[in-house]
Amino acid sequence: MHSAKGRSGNAIGRTDLFASSLSPFSPNAHANGLVAVCLIYCLVMGWLLFTSHFLPFVFDNNETFSSVIHAQNMASLPFRLTFGLTNESYGLDPAAHPYVYTHQGNFPRLFAFGLLLLGADTPQAQIVATTFTVGLASIVMAYLFVSRIASPFIALLYCGILLTDYIMSTQWWINTWRVWHFFLFFAFCHLALLIARSRARSIALVCAGLLSAVAVYTEIAFAAFVLAFFTIYLCWLARRSPRVCVYGISVAIFGAVLGAAVLLVQIGAYLGWEGLKTDLALTFSARNGAPGEQLNSFMDAVWDFMRAHNLVYWDNNILSSTPLRSPWVAITHYFRYNFLPYSPLVTFLSIAAVLVLVLAQAPTLLSASGLPAQWRRFVVAKRLPPEQAVAFVLPAVVFLMAVLLFGTSAFGFHHHQMPMYSEFLVALLASMIVAYLFATASASPFTFDWRNDAQVRRLSLGAGTFLVLISVIHASGWLGPFSYPSTIMRGVSLIALAVAFHALCTRAGRPMRLVSVWGCVVFCFVVAGLTRLTPALYDTSFGITGALFHLTWKGLVSRLGGFLVWQLVVCLTMMLGCMLILTRSGSPLAARVCRQFMPMVAVLIAGAMAFVAAYVLFPGYVFTAYQNRYCPFTVFINVIPLAALGVLLSAGIMQDAMSRSTPLAFGSVTTVRRLSMGLAVACIAYWGALQNTYLKAFPANRLSEFFAELQRMKGVSTVASTYAAPIAALTKSWSYFDPAFLTVSQKFDGRRFVMTPRDERYLWLADRDTNDAYKQPSHFVCWMHSNLHDLVLGATTCGTLPGIKAIRSKFQPYFSNVEVSRDKKRDLWSIVRLDYEAPGSLRRIYDDLEVRAIVVTDKVAGGWRLQPVFKYVHQDGVPLRNVNYVLETITCRFGVARRVKSDTLTEAELFLPASFSGIARLDIDVVTDGLKDSPWKSAVFIVGMSQEKSEECFRQSIADGLLSKADLLLYLEIDERGSPDRWLKKPASQLISPIRAE
Repeated sequence: MHSAKGRSGNAIGRTDLFASSLSPFSPNAHANGLVAVCLIYCLVMGWLLFTSHFLPFVFDNNETFSSVIHAQNMASLPFRLTFGLTNESYGLDPAAHPYVYTHQGNFPRLFAFGLLLLGADTPQAQIVATTFTVGLASIVMAYLFVSRIASPFIALLYCGILLTDYIMSTQWWINTWRVWHFFLFFAFCHLALLIARSRARSIALVCAGLLSAVAVYTEIAFAAFVLAFFTIYLCWLARRSPRVCVYGISVAIFGAVLGAAVLLVQIGAYLGWEGLKTDLALTFSARNGAPGEQLNSFMDAVWDFMRAHNLVYWDNNILSSTPLRSPWVAITHYFRYNFLPYSPLVTFLSIAAVLVLVLAQAPTLLSASGLPAQWRRFVVAKRLPPEQAVAFVLPAVVFLMAVLLFGTSAFGFHHHQMPMYSEFLVALLASMIVAYLFATASASPFTFDWRNDAQVRRLSLGAGTFLVLISVIHASGWLGPFSYPSTIMRGVSLIALAVAFHALCTRAGRPMRLVSVWGCVVFCFVVAGLTRLTPALYDTSFGITGALFHLTWKGLVSRLGGFLVWQLVVCLTMMLGCMLILTRSGSPLAARVCRQFMPMVAVLIAGAMAFVAAYVLFPGYVFTAYQNRYCPFTVFINVIPLAALGVLLSAGIMQDAMSRSTPLAFGSVTTVRRLSMGLAVACIAYWGALQNTYLKAFPANRLSEFFAELQRMKGVSTVASTYAAPIAALTKSWSYFDPAFLTVSQKFDGRRFVMTPRDERYLWLADRDTNDAYKQPSHFVCWMHSNLHDLVLGATTCGTLPGIKAIRSKFQPYFSNVEVSRDKKRDLWSIVRLDYEAPGSLRRIYDDLEVRAIVVTDKVAGGWRLQPVFKYVHQDGVPLRNVNYVLETITCRFGVARRVKSDTLTEAELFLPASFSGIARLDIDVVTDGLKDSPWKSAVFIVGMSQEKSEECFRQSIADGLLSKADLLLYLEIDERGSPDRWLKKPASQLISPIRAE
C-alpha cells in the first residue's frame, strides 16, 4: 500500500509540474515556448537554405528574383520614369526601361530596395536577410498572439504545425515577397487585440491605419482577406463596445483608402487619367470575368493597350461564364485547393477534433447563453449517472463506428465498389443490435458485470447473432462484394470498441450533464455525416484529388498499417472525443487545455468568413494567384483544426482524475493516457510521412545546379520558356519569356521558313521594336515549374519540348544549336546555345518520302533536262545565297555497273542525253553567307529502263557497292510523257523482294 501511494504521489507531482509549465500565468512558459519556436524556425529555415545553396525553389520563388531586379531598377533609374511603380524590365540598357506593373502596389519590394542600399545586392543575401528579419518577426508574432489568447502550449503547437506544413506554409517563408503575408496577418491579429483590450488604443489605431495602407499597397486580394478578418475579429472581441468597433473599422477603411489612393496617383501620373480608367476596366474584367463570347476581340484590346503603354500583364483570365462568385463555391474550393495537401484523413480528424473541443464546452457556453431559467435547469443543471448516459450515447457511438468500419469509403474516398446506402444500413442495424445487447444482457438496465456468467453468455450469443446477420446480408448481395474475414474482423472490432466505450463511460465515476450527453450524440452523427461529405469537398470523381488519393494518400495509408488500422484509429479518436465530451475532459488540467482552445475557434470562424468575403469580391485573383499556386492565403486558419487534433490528444494524455479504479481497468488513468499517446504517435507519424512525401517530390534544392550554371553565364543574353526574372538576376543580362520559342519545328511566313516563331507578349523590354538584338538571344533556357499536378501526372520535362527533342536527336534544322547543359536527374532544365550562322537546310516536300530533295524530269529535244525541286529553310530565315548541284549517274552494261559523278553544276547545266538509260541521283549543296552544308541527296530515279533491266541494274549496283539497300526504299521512275508535274513512285517491294531472295 505504501509503494502504491508513493507511485500515485509521484504521478500527481509530475502532473502538477506539467500543469504549471502549461499555465498561461507561468512566468517561464511564455519565454520557454518563444525560445522553442524561434529555435524550430531557425533550424527548419536554415536547413532549407543551406541545402539549396541559399537559392531555394519549391513551387515558385520568382517573386524573390523580381524583387531584386525591381530594387536594382529603383537604384539605377530616375524616379520620374515610373513614379515609384514596379519596373519589371529585365534589361541593362536604359532604353529598355521602363516596363511597368500597375495592377497592384509592391510594398515588399520597397523593403528589398532598403536591403539593397544596405549591401544585400544578390538574391541569396536578400533571401537570408528577409527570412531572418520579416519571417522571424512573423513567427514571433504568431506565437505571442496565440499564447495571449490561448496558452503557451497551444501557441507552440500552432507554430510547430505552421512551420512543418511544407506545401502551404514552409516553402513560402523563404520567399521574400510571400513572407510578408505572414507578417501582415499576425500583425492585424495583434492590433485587433490591442484595440479591443488594451489601454494603448490610440497607438494601436494609428498602427492599424498604417498597416491597412501597407496591405492594400501590397496586394489587393490578400488585403481584402486580412481587412475582412480584422473587421470580423475586432467586432467579436469588442462586441460589448460598439464604439471601439466603429473606431477600428473606420481607421482600417481610412488606411485602405490611403493605400489605394497612393497607387492610383502613381498609375495616373504614369498613364494619365484616361489610361488609368482603361487599365482598371480591362485588367479587373479580364481577371474576374472576361467576356466569353467576344474573348478574342477583348483580349486583343487588352494586349494592344498593354503593349502601347509598356505594361506587364499575365494572361491569367477568368471567363464571366465561370461560376466563381458564390459562397458555396468558395467553401468547396477551400477544401479542394487550400486543404488538399493535408489528405482526407487529416481533414476528417481535425474537423472532428474541433467539434469535440467545442461540444466539450457546451455546458459552459449554454450557462452563459442567456437562455430562460427553466431551460437552463433542464439542459445545464440536470445530471445523469454514467450508466444512464450510456443508454443515450451508445447507439450513436456504434452508428459512427459502423459507418467507419463497414462503410464504402476510407476517409471520404471509395476504395471498393459497394452501394452508397449500404454503410448506413449496416450502421443502423449494428446500432440497434448492440444497444439491445447492452440493454438486455445486464442485471440492471445499464450495467454489466464481467463475472456474471449468464450475462457473458447472452452477450456472446448476441455477438454471434450479429455476425451471422451481417454475413447473411453480405451473402444476399445487398452490400455488393463480400469477404468473410474482413467482415468478421470489422464486426469484432465494432463490438470490442462498443464494449470498451461502455466500460469507459460507466467507470468514469462522475455524473454527466444532459447537455454533454446530447452533445456527444450530435458529435457522433455529425462525424458520421462527414464520411459522406468528404468526397464532395475533395471532389474525387475527377481531377487531381482522386489521382492524388490513389497515388499518394492511399499508398501512404497502406504503408502505415492499411485502411482497417487507420479506421480503427479514427474510431478510437472518436471514442476519446465522446469520453471528453461526457466527462468535460475528466480532469482540471485537461479541462483547462480544452477551454483555452476556445478563442482559437473564434479566429477560425472569423478567418473562414474573411476568406469567403475575399473570394466573392475577387474570385479571379484568389483562384488564379493563390489557390492554383497553393500560396499562403488560408494557411493561417488551416492550422487551427490541425492544432485542435493535437489539443484533443493532449487532453487525453493529461488525464489525472478520470477514475480511482485499478490501473488495468477501462477508464483508468493508465488506459486513457496510453490510448491518447498511441493515437498521438500515429497522427505524428502520418503527418511526418506526408510531409516527407512532399519533401522528396519537391525538394527545395531541385534547381540548385541550374542556378549555379546561370551564375557562371554572366553577361549572356537569354530567352526563357517561363519566368525570366531568375535568369536575368543571376546572369546579370537581359532576358525575356517567350512561350513559343522552340515549341514548334518551323513556321512559314509566306517567303521563307523561320525556325524560331515568337510570342512577344512577355518581351518586357521597352526598346523591343527598335533593338534587333532581342531577335537573336545567345541562349535558350528551358526550365519547368512543379506542383501537386506534377506529383499526379508526372513532371513536364524539357525533353518534351519539340525543339529540345529535335536537338537531342540531331534532327535538322536544330542540330546546329547545341545543348550545353541539362538536368540529368529530372530533366527540369536545359540550356541551349543558339547558332544563327549555321548553314541552310532542306525541308521534306512529301510526308511519305523521307528525302531532302526531289528531282522532276522534263523530256526535251536531245535529252532529259532535270528540274530540282526543294524547299530551303533556316532557323533565322536567312535568305539563300547559292546552290550547287552534283549529278551522279550509274549505267549497267555487260554485267558491270559504272558510276560517274559530275563536277559542280548550275541548274541550267542539269542535262541527260536522250540515249541515257540507267540510274541517277542529284546532290544539292546549299550555301548561306559563305557557309556550306553537307550535300543533301535526292531519291534515286530511273530513266529509260524497263522494270526487268532496272531490277538487274539495282542488284549489280548493290553488289559493286555503288548503292545500298536503303536506296531502294524510295525511288522514282520517270513518266514516259516526261511531264514535270507527273512522276511515278514505284513500291520498294517490287525491287527489294528479288534482291532479298538472293
